[in-house]
Amino acid sequence: MAEVNKPVDTTFDNISLKDIIQKFASWFRFILSKWIVILVISCIGGAIGLAYAWFKKPLYVATATFVLDDGDGNSSLSQYSGLASIIGMNTGGSGNLFQGENIMELYKSRMMIKTALYEKVAIAGKIDLLINRYIKVKKLKELWEEEKSEARFLEFNEQTIDDTTRLRNSVLNGIIGDIRANFLVIEKLEKSQSILKVVVKSPDEMFSKHFNDKIVYTVNDFYVKTKTKKAMQDLSILQHQLDSVRVKLNGAITDVAASTDNNPNPNPYLQILKVPSQKRQIDAQTNAAILTQLNQNVEIAKASMRREMPLIQIVDAPFFPLETISFGKSKGFLGGFFGFAFIAVAFFTVRGVFRKIMS
Repeated sequence: MAEVNKPVDTTFDNISLKDIIQKFASWFRFILSKWIVILVISCIGGAIGLAYAWFKKPLYVATATFVLDDGDGNSSLSQYSGLASIIGMNTGGSGNLFQGENIMELYKSRMMIKTALYEKVAIAGKIDLLINRYIKVKKLKELWEEEKSEARFLEFNEQTIDDTTRLRNSVLNGIIGDIRANFLVIEKLEKSQSILKVVVKSPDEMFSKHFNDKIVYTVNDFYVKTKTKKAMQDLSILQHQLDSVRVKLNGAITDVAASTDNNPNPNPYLQILKVPSQKRQIDAQTNAAILTQLNQNVEIAKASMRREMPLIQIVDAPFFPLETISFGKSKGFLGGFFGFAFIAVAFFTVRGVFRKIMS
């Protein structure tokens, strides 16, 4: 049986540039016929944008930049590494603990943000915790009252910092999550991997400034203590050993003197009488040698701690008045006007095509 040739649809193949221009002109005339409605809708959008810009609170931006030198460069301490390893010292420090993106993540950790929020600040002559300032700025008390939430009975003070009840943790998680997402920005400047920028944006100038100060201090203090923790432990152990040996040496010297005083004129033919004094003298010499070695080790430990001590130098700190980011009224009006105009044109276009298809 011969195959029946199906007719080929050449609708799209036969469309010419003239047809496209005619269709565009037809669409333009159609949209032009709705210009009054589109203008009204656009003006409504412009009014909404203007109102948004009018009531939109400006954001206050607090920015701090600082240079970070973690102290892990080459050091003359390498010649002591063998000796230090014998006594159990670790001159390698904390290595790459805070290199790369780790310190940036540390700024957004729950512990660091919570610690900063529980810091006291003086605002308008009143000393209060930063977390209470945040609650006031965000009007959370009013929201909790409207919702009849149990959170409205919560109090935040220094006595509640260790309170880990489910309700308090839930509120804190919400506050910390909001700060991470909308308030706090951590950047590493491209020109230098050792310069960090900490930016805090909020609708309250006081909160932006003080929270920036506190989060920078909190993280940098934690950073320094963590970097030098091992070296400080080594130094503390060695210092304790040094003090202990010094006490024994002093006791041995006293015993040598006491033994000599007890037998000031020993019989030269009775050597046994010299044995107690000689034993105490050997103890004193041994302790003196140990003390000398421990003194050297303590100096190495001190040098190691100085090497591990990172350098954090503030380059720029936030100061009043802070930079503001505001939504301009002209920008709001034009944005609303053209945005609603586009929506109106799109609506009439889709409705016209739909009606044409259905007819």
